[in-house]
Amino acid sequence: MTFPSEIPNKAGQSLLDVWDVAQRLGCTPTTIYKWIADDKLPKSIKLGNRHRWRHSDIEKWIDDGGTDATK
Repeated sequence: MTFPSEIPNKAGQSLLDVWDVAQRLGCTPTTIYKWIADDKLPKSIKLGNRHRWRHSDIEKWIDDGGTDATK
């Protein structure tokens, strides 16, 4: 069984998984996991042990220059 990687939340925004974010940023999922550990990405939404991000949060982070999320 396969599931879509972009899951709409109740506000109608897409939730992106690690693979989606990696593809959008042009890096590997391993880099995404490193950036999660280093708090460089916006806070993710945890669904079980999986990370998801609002599409708008990732786009805003990119627009802001991809700065550390904690700064």
